Amino acid sequence: MTRSFAHGRAPVLAAALALGASLSLAPASGPAVGAGGGVVPAHVAHLRVARSCPQACAVSPPAGSTVRLRVTATDKAGAIVPGYRGKVRFASSDPRASLPDPYAFTAADAGEHVFVVRFGTLGPQTVKVVDIDAGLAATSKSFPVVPGADSVIGFAVQPSDGRSGLPLVRQPRVSVLDAYGNPTVSHRQVTLSVASRAGAAPAALACAGGVTVAAVDGRATWAACTVTGAAGEYTLVASSPPLAPASSHAFTVSVDPTPTPTPAPTPTPGTTATPLPTATPAPASSIAFVASAATVTYPGEATFAAAFAGAGAGRLLTVERREAGAGAWVPIGTIATDPLGAGTFTAVPTRTSEYRAVWAGAPDLAAGVSASVAVAVRFRVVVSPATVTRRAATGRTLAWTATLRPVTQGVSVRFRVYRYVDGGWALQSTIVRTSSVQGKATFSRRFGSPGRYAIDIVALAGPLNAQGAAPRKYVTVR
Repeated sequence: MTRSFAHGRAPVLAAALALGASLSLAPASGPAVGAGGGVVPAHVAHLRVARSCPQACAVSPPAGSTVRLRVTATDKAGAIVPGYRGKVRFASSDPRASLPDPYAFTAADAGEHVFVVRFGTLGPQTVKVVDIDAGLAATSKSFPVVPGADSVIGFAVQPSDGRSGLPLVRQPRVSVLDAYGNPTVSHRQVTLSVASRAGAAPAALACAGGVTVAAVDGRATWAACTVTGAAGEYTLVASSPPLAPASSHAFTVSVDPTPTPTPAPTPTPGTTATPLPTATPAPASSIAFVASAATVTYPGEATFAAAFAGAGAGRLLTVERREAGAGAWVPIGTIATDPLGAGTFTAVPTRTSEYRAVWAGAPDLAAGVSASVAVAVRFRVVVSPATVTRRAATGRTLAWTATLRPVTQGVSVRFRVYRYVDGGWALQSTIVRTSSVQGKATFSRRFGSPGRYAIDIVALAGPLNAQGAAPRKYVTVR
């Protein structure tokens, strides 16, 4: 057999053959055969990923819904290469995404194939396609994934132990979730009921505003819920047909002991009974006072519930506030108790403060003050521009302005820049600015390299407000 070699290659090939190497020679202009078995024609220059919809595409696909992506092999001019036989694999910014298995293109594909992806995590998500052998890669545009359909309900806040007839110290909250566990934006009706455990007697449940509430953005909350019944273990049950009901953790209800009355003395025959001394009005030290949440994000509401342990029906309590454990108590409202001795008051706090209920006293019920409860107020951070994902050319400088609500001067606002590298977000830089008298802090950055970036903006905790964060911003630099 006669072998002919290009000039200069014979010595190298002869040495390789002498060492027993197995060679497969192909023309320099022909297709490359990779270790994965794929065949990539030499003129394939790019992979392209685009949305493929039988009809109009949903701009924001719900979690769990089908997203069809068309992967196409093209040459430098953008024309489809029908002879592409490469093998591709998939990756995603969404750790819960359902992705296709590795796939080898066939002749029937003629250079393009449609794949199905399902996202599970909210927010902007992308899919990356990589040719296993040739190293070609393409990333889809960002898909702003939104919550899926209502699928389950569950207790986000479990009820606490309590005393019969008094508001639970920790009030329940129920979340409406999609199949991936993301809170939905549902406004469905959710009803609470109480169930006894381990032989406990049936109990009654009452909440301020009723036991049925409408969820707000997938969250159902109740205030001043009380369980009245015998001592024992109970659970709360949340119902919202046709979804399956959810049960809370077990909690214990205790009952205050009933004092034994002192019997009147029996008079000796021929004498007059000595009357018992007039009872001193019972102290009001047993005012229960709780808040619906320990932390709210401005301008969120906080509902306060108060209740007397004894004869507290038809009383007027004063709600007082003071900032951060210092200064004088200031009246901010009143609570009128119902026939059960309970009532509520709702406020929109602006600063982290303590609250208490005060009873001025009456002839039949001595004055008293409840224990104080603290409610922290988290900054709300409003960012301008509001666009979630911005696109920019390499070398461009972009700026963001964060405005704090409530408006506060002198707060440290932290800006962190991340870059998406090797399947994860890598921290690039951290800058801290101080809010102005208008509560504003501005940050700018020049993006000198192409890629995908994320910006986290956080208002750090101050003396009168808790830390607050804005939704993450994204930048795609080309």
